[in-house]
Amino acid sequence: MGYTHELDDGDQHEGWIAMTYADGRISGGTSCAAGHYLDGYTYLPGDPNDPRTWGQIDPIYLRPNSEITGWLPRCACGWLGIETPVIEPNDQWREPAEDQEHLIMDQWRLHLRDAIPGAHPMLQLSAPTSNL
Repeated sequence: MGYTHELDDGDQHEGWIAMTYADGRISGGTSCAAGHYLDGYTYLPGDPNDPRTWGQIDPIYLRPNSEITGWLPRCACGWLGIETPVIEPNDQWREPAEDQEHLIMDQWRLHLRDAIPGAHPMLQLSAPTSNL
């Protein structure tokens, strides 16, 4: 899931939760049923007239969900937050639990407060939880 914050001048910051892996690589925000694609993925050459071969991401960039070691918030401007490690996977997709997702994205909201002058009155942080 992505989050956006539009500015008065039409510019925007887009934030999302990226998956992290033991080798230090992070996901680029694109996924499929088999897993997530690493940041910097490329497309295979294909025939633009054949939808079966056109626009296919090179599978060497695909990492299975079982290899996810944590999550971190990212912003389209290049900012990266602090990793939250997977302690106990909550499901086969290895997505953060809802309360974890809110806390992870609060890092992005704090980034916006620093990046956008005067933005802090508009941004709401999640309520703290006691079970993290």
